[in-house]
Amino acid sequence: MENVYRFFRRVSFSYKMSSVLNDWRTFFTIDLLIPLMQMMCYSLVGYYVYGAENIEKWVISNAIVTSAFTAIYRVGLQLARERASGTLSLMLATKTSISEILISSAISTMLLSFVSVVFGVSVLSLLLGLAWNGQKILEFVFILILAIFVATCFGFFVSCLILLTTEIHLVTNTIDKVLLIFTGANFPVSNFPYLVEQFCYTLPLTRSILFSSKKLIGGESVISNIYLIRGELVLAFCVFLILGIVLLKKIWKKSCNKKVVSWICCK
Repeated sequence: MENVYRFFRRVSFSYKMSSVLNDWRTFFTIDLLIPLMQMMCYSLVGYYVYGAENIEKWVISNAIVTSAFTAIYRVGLQLARERASGTLSLMLATKTSISEILISSAISTMLLSFVSVVFGVSVLSLLLGLAWNGQKILEFVFILILAIFVATCFGFFVSCLILLTTEIHLVTNTIDKVLLIFTGANFPVSNFPYLVEQFCYTLPLTRSILFSSKKLIGGESVISNIYLIRGELVLAFCVFLILGIVLLKKIWKKSCNKKVVSWICCK
């Protein structure tokens, strides 16, 4: 039971460390207003390009992809921030598994992503006159939770990958734009050439966005699209999460060498 309490204390500490909730004005402008502006910008581009009748699709799609941005810049940069502050070597040397520390941080990020996206969709729905009923809200919440989980697993993998490079901003901004272009948030995946379309399905959120389009907009059943949910979960668990843990363990083993510790922690 003590391990459970310790885990949730780490979740709370991680949230307090990365959040600016104590200053409500900064919390509103950074954690709520910036995601809202991103969703509004890309949704209005979709409104201009595809017409008013498809605006709901682009609002939902951009809401989903916005959750990935939060995961990348919070979970994905956590180890880079630890390295910049000089505490990464202490994290590698601690008895607590560094994977547990990252996962506890990921949970707080998931909660914040959920709040930010729900706030943004609510405001955009009021501004654009989108209608929601109870069933549709529940379906959107389910899809959003799935998307946030997949995006957080991807952020966990990115966090481990960033330790191997010094070009942190180049990597994160490139990933940001790749997700924006190739996940179907602003351009239909089916319109890409075949090879590019297959690449799109190796990215997180592509299946979540397609599922939201089929379920919320097209009214299709969950059973007929269960393969999309299964594909997202396989991608999250078997690819991003496992690869991240394996990569992290390899870094930890090599960090037993003092020179490697200095190279990784001061790179």
